[in-house]
Amino acid sequence: MLARQWCLYANLACAQVPVARRRDFISTQVRKLAPFDDPEWHAAYAGDFAQVWIWSRAAVRAGTDFAADARRLQCLPESVLRGEPRSSGTELLSDHEGCEGRCWKDGNLVASTWWPQLPGANEWAAFCRSAGLQPDAVPEALNLPMSEQAWSQTSSVAQWGQTLSHYRREAILAAVALLVLLFAMQLGSIAHLWWARHGVQRQLVTERNAISDVLAARNRAEIARAASEQLMALHDKPSQLALIAGVSAHLPGTGWTIVQWFAPDPRHIEITLSSARPDPPAIVRALEGSGVLHKVTANLAQNSSNELLIRAVVGDRADTGASEAVTADGGDGP
Repeated sequence: MLARQWCLYANLACAQVPVARRRDFISTQVRKLAPFDDPEWHAAYAGDFAQVWIWSRAAVRAGTDFAADARRLQCLPESVLRGEPRSSGTELLSDHEGCEGRCWKDGNLVASTWWPQLPGANEWAAFCRSAGLQPDAVPEALNLPMSEQAWSQTSSVAQWGQTLSHYRREAILAAVALLVLLFAMQLGSIAHLWWARHGVQRQLVTERNAISDVLAARNRAEIARAASEQLMALHDKPSQLALIAGVSAHLPGTGWTIVQWFAPDPRHIEITLSSARPDPPAIVRALEGSGVLHKVTANLAQNSSNELLIRAVVGDRADTGASEAVTADGGDGP
């Protein structure tokens, strides 16, 4: 017998839960409601409601004489051994220690609370209001003897009787289905194997489609990443107008004319310059000193001795490396 002081109480509505699944439903709700990690519980049924007492396995077994053989210990709450269900109303019972307040509606224990001593008027009124009842005066605590049989057992038997009556048609159909299954066992085995094979094939097709989708998504992501990097590179580079102005300002001497300006991409430019006396090394030094062009090369045009073809990289020196200039005869410049 587990004293009431060790238990929490919860009243759970089970009308929407099939009878076969109610134990699992109660177990799930108990884990949500219990403020400890090792809950155990006992349930009594009243119609479509489960009256549940919850306690901590470790806390209870640590305080009993059966702690050494705890796996064989079975607990039954004191509440189901004292008194009996009522149709409605409230009552106050003296327990092994303290007292228990109960609120009943249509034979269902909607609320139960334990106090270490008799509750005051305010405590009793709050308890009644929590159960949706109008508070009344604190009743006299009843000292009822302990019963040898739990009144919750009667509720469980009645609940199962109502269930069997309610699902009688389904039970008959289940019995007929069982007979058909016995006569068609061989056919059922063959059908099961065929369906299992069909399921594996469908799963393989699904996995292949999923892998194809993943690869396609990866390719799209790679393309999007490359496009994004190109756009980011554009953001960091100066405009073509700014480059033209910078190159013009750093040309050595006078008499230079920009004949052609070509930018195949944001990082590279090709410039054709015209001068009466072109000097490739001087051009390379001047453009390298601009701060925005690096890896500059200068070559005399093939069809004119007065024109230079300049190629350069736009960006930081750390990204472009050393520069070089090629003279008219193809030698290395400064």
